[in-house]
This record gives sequence, C-alpha cells and structure tokens, in this order.
Amino acid sequence: MAVFLLVVAAAVGRAEEKESPFLLGFFGQYPFGQVNTAVVSPEDSYANFNPIDFGYGFGLSVEYRLAPSMRLFLGGSHSSFWVYEMTGYTTNQLHFNDDAFMYMDTTGFRLGAKLVLPGSGIQPWIGAGFGYYRWDAAYMTGDRSSTWGSDGGYAWGLTYLGGVDIRVFEVGGNGLWLTVYADLAAPAVFPVIENLFQAGWTWDNSGGNPIMGPYRVGAGFAMPI
Repeated sequence: MAVFLLVVAAAVGRAEEKESPFLLGFFGQYPFGQVNTAVVSPEDSYANFNPIDFGYGFGLSVEYRLAPSMRLFLGGSHSSFWVYEMTGYTTNQLHFNDDAFMYMDTTGFRLGAKLVLPGSGIQPWIGAGFGYYRWDAAYMTGDRSSTWGSDGGYAWGLTYLGGVDIRVFEVGGNGLWLTVYADLAAPAVFPVIENLFQAGWTWDNSGGNPIMGPYRVGAGFAMPI
C-alpha cells in the first residue's frame, strides 16, 4: 500500500511539474458605447455624444501564475473604432459632400493582475491593469484616403476586467484555455483639431474621449509556454 501511494504521489508530482506557470494568449474584442464627435444636430452645435458605429481590437498577452488564485499579465494590443458623422452636410459653417468618419486608433501595452477562483475546468476571474498607449484621432473619408484633420499623443491609465477561463482540452498536464471577458474603462484624451473641414474652424474636444471604446467584450485562447 505504501509503495502504491508513493507511485501515485510521484505521478502527481510529475504532472504538476509539467504544467507551465506561463500562458501565452491571443484575443480579439468588440468596442461599444458613446463618444464625443464634432458635428451634430442642431446644425450650429459644436459637439455631440454619438454611439460607435463599429470597431475592433486584438492583441496578445503573457500570464504568469504567481499562485493558484493570482496571475500577473503583460499584454500588447491595437484597437480602432469609428463613428459615421455626416454626408452632404451644409450649414453656415460647413459645406462639403463627402462622407465623414471620426476614427480613433490606439496601440499600447498593459501590465496587471488577476484574482482567479481556481477550478479544474472553469475559472472565473477579475482583474485590473495599468496601460500606456499611443492614440490617433482623425476625421477621414470612409476609405481613409482623405483627411480633414487629426490629432494624437500618448496616454496612460487603469482598465478593469472580468471574465471566465474554460479549459477546452488537456495534453500532458497542460491545457488550452478559452477566455470570454469584459474590459471596462479607458484613459480619456482631449483632441484638438484646427481648421477642421474648413479654415478657421477648430474642434476642441473639451468633453474628452476614451482612447478605446468605453465598453469592450472579447474572447481569446491561451496555451502554456
């Protein structure tokens, strides 16, 4: 009996040794919410709060299992969203016939931690991260072949996450994990675009805009490395 227990303990120890504390993950996400834009109704207004028409985000991350209930992560990502503004717009201030879109493009990295509820196949978690990003805001045609003006810079700040990891299969003590999650909050910036649409007209976004969609949902997978 003692020999049997020793064999079982050794086998469990080898399985645990095979499970790498590092995970490499790939993810995609969809942003939504409302952002400030330049042109609105009534026609003599200068700012508006409009919903995002479409956007996307993607990236990769590396996680380290510090303890069964805690992981550290470092990730890089790129995201983009756009808002359809107008076409054939004519007021006493603006006169043009092209479609106009506001684009926001962001690239950066994020360092953070997750608190995990351990489980063999399903692991819910919450987390937060601090990120540093390059952002670019521009008013362009739909095919991005022409622009009326742009602004850009750097920003940093906190984001908050929550999701669940699901082990989809296991090989040699290591598993491939499917992740579904929500990603909330984003640093706010205040673009200023001079001579937007016509000489002398400046868009001063004093209300601020998130550099990513205010709300993001996503999915991805992670594998041991």
